[in-house]
Amino acid sequence: MLSFENLSFGYTTRRWQLPQNASLEGGQIVALLGRNGAGKSTFLRSVARQLPILNGNIYIDSDEIGQFSIADYAQKVAVVRTEKIQIPYCSLRQLVAFGRLPHSNYWGELQAQDWQKVDSTLARFGLEALAERISSDLSDGELQLALLARAVAQDCPILLLDEITSHLDFINRRLVFEQLAILAKEEKKLIIIASHELELVIQYSQQLLIFAQQKAMLLANKEISIGDILRYWQ
Repeated sequence: MLSFENLSFGYTTRRWQLPQNASLEGGQIVALLGRNGAGKSTFLRSVARQLPILNGNIYIDSDEIGQFSIADYAQKVAVVRTEKIQIPYCSLRQLVAFGRLPHSNYWGELQAQDWQKVDSTLARFGLEALAERISSDLSDGELQLALLARAVAQDCPILLLDEITSHLDFINRRLVFEQLAILAKEEKKLIIIASHELELVIQYSQQLLIFAQQKAMLLANKEISIGDILRYWQ
């Protein structure tokens, strides 16, 4: 479970407030919705410990996130940001394998079960045929799928995903949401995704965290419509 205690996040000149003592359980997709600049990415960076929070606390189960070592936190939370990652002479399979490093030994050596996890994740997102392709030769959409696969291979209970479908065609956008829904249901993961894919969000998410006017509202996704969401943004 991810929980928040009187959380304010952002910057000295602009801050956002989360609902008091909000909590998010595993086994679901939580969609972050809002217009550009509404605070979605800032929220994800705060949870990912890439941006200091301004007030309050964030907990994983009963542990405050600042108490985890870098290595331990990497076993709890996987992150996909909007920035492109290019590693020269690295194959797609090797790129995905980086997700297993938090589970490796002192020398970063991967075991047979790690490579099995990598290959099963490649199959999950239909990337087997591209496994030996050099990452710098991938299209934007292929690279985006590879970075998502890396985070899934990391096998954390919490995934933080920022606009991970922006370069994908419709078939792959739906594939991503379908596979995330399976992960959430079968492996009880908490998947938090910032997205503008309103139709897919309504279909696959269980809760919505809507950002507007420097506040965030947490709503259950029960027969909510796109029109309802747009009204919250006004």
